[in-house]
Amino acid sequence: MISPLKVIYARKTELIPLTAYIDWMREKKLAVGPAVRMLVTTRVSQLNGCAFCHDLNLARAVQEQIGYARFLGLDRWPESEAFNERERAALALADEVTRNHDLSESTFELCRQHFSDEEVVELIWLVAVENYFNMQARSLRIGSDGLFRRTAEAHGP
Repeated sequence: MISPLKVIYARKTELIPLTAYIDWMREKKLAVGPAVRMLVTTRVSQLNGCAFCHDLNLARAVQEQIGYARFLGLDRWPESEAFNERERAALALADEVTRNHDLSESTFELCRQHFSDEEVVELIWLVAVENYFNMQARSLRIGSDGLFRRTAEAHGP
């Protein structure tokens, strides 16, 4: 059983449907593709120092076979050649909104070059949702469950 189930949802079961709905929206109802979604949420959890969420996001990247090696270099995304221009725009948005709780005009325009207006809204929503989960896990001292390591071992290189 993953730690948030033991720490949060065992104590406040009414939050389970909300979390399940957010996860369903994230996975099934967004136009932004899975690789960009996972890069954004992983970067946000990394910026927030949320060990559980970062671990979970890396495990999801392995499960979805989205080239998780790139995810390990997210802290160097601006200078890394592992990311295309669309991904860089999404990561710039993730960094700015997480750090500043706002988006500069230049980053907004950069995103509009690579994403539809609907997708820009989705990216900002993804950042907000990941910040929501990170805030809970960090504040309640929920650490890594070792999901990435176990998933990587199960799926191989």
